[in-house]
Amino acid sequence: MTTFVLVTEHPPQLCQTSNAKCAHLYKKFGATPTDTPGFKMLIGPLITSDHRSFSICEADSYDDVRKFTVDSGVIQWNGVTTIPVINYDEALGELDDLEFIW
Repeated sequence: MTTFVLVTEHPPQLCQTSNAKCAHLYKKFGATPTDTPGFKMLIGPLITSDHRSFSICEADSYDDVRKFTVDSGVIQWNGVTTIPVINYDEALGELDDLEFIW
């Protein structure tokens, strides 16, 4: 599985703190565990005060992450940026395979 960071962002008019329909969607999202095959939420969503949230998940593929955003409804009131990441030890291991350019 690949680890992904999900960054969601919505405009103030679609914030669950001011929009009743979005609040309903947000409560539904939080109360329903994902049934998306190939997807597992590890951490989050972590909520900020600037209309963004961050989550860390594992998935078999980007398509499984995208399916989660659709299945959960989170895509209905948020833009979603999906970033594949590796851990620090993996990144250090890559240094052994690279030639320095400077």
